[in-house]
Amino acid sequence: MRNACSSALAAGVAAALLSGCVTGMIEQYQARNQSKAAVARWQEHCKKAGVFIHRTVEDVDGIFVLKKPVDALNRGGQFILDDPYGADISGDGYIEGLLRIGDEEIGSIQDYVVTRSRRPGYRYVDAIDSSNGVRYRYTGRYKAIKTPNLNDPKIQDELRRNPGVDLNRYEFVMTRRPAPDPAPRYGLTRDDISTHEDRLLWIAGSSLKVVDLQTGEVIAERIGYMVDPGQDRYIGPQSPWFEAAYYSCPAFTRGFQLRQTSTFVQRILRPRP
Repeated sequence: MRNACSSALAAGVAAALLSGCVTGMIEQYQARNQSKAAVARWQEHCKKAGVFIHRTVEDVDGIFVLKKPVDALNRGGQFILDDPYGADISGDGYIEGLLRIGDEEIGSIQDYVVTRSRRPGYRYVDAIDSSNGVRYRYTGRYKAIKTPNLNDPKIQDELRRNPGVDLNRYEFVMTRRPAPDPAPRYGLTRDDISTHEDRLLWIAGSSLKVVDLQTGEVIAERIGYMVDPGQDRYIGPQSPWFEAAYYSCPAFTRGFQLRQTSTFVQRILRPRP
């Protein structure tokens, strides 16, 4: 009787293991097929992706951001149509990334003028606050956030050895005020162009346009797509839209999305030197 029970138990365990193996094989097969379908669909989208420039404009002082991004980047929302491809930075950081940093006097010690020259960009950026409908103008400048204690013997020694050295600590500070008229002539807008079928396969589509607001003409557009071939099947902290940045067209350099918006728009609307 015991041998019969043992045989039955062994058979049951073997059947359960076999069933689990079969289920796992089926899931792997389905996952591979879904990944292949996703990549194939993405490659088809890539045939119409690219940068399309109709004309450029020189000596632009400011631009109008028509759609300001939300305050948090979407790294894992499969069906949130907030343009993961175009989301290089969130909230006010998106505007700050468009502003010019540099070539300005930021401080002095003993009449020694200190300047910074770090990044090209625009002297101002306008955007509408969705909470009140007001158009604001954003500008930026360096500001001393910490000044040295001139009575400190170490500071005095440094100044003796390096007369005129600036020992202040600075940071770039962005400010906003209600914008004067007229508004900037050229606007920047981004849209998610994904379909539900795209998102089922972890594909995100993006349109970034530069618009002449006087004529309504789209003077340049970048259309891009990216896909997560892993289809959000990860063990660990990876996020699908982060992984998708490595499978993008036009391609990001090493999956690095930061500043891709400002790089694109400055090819079209060339900032005043």
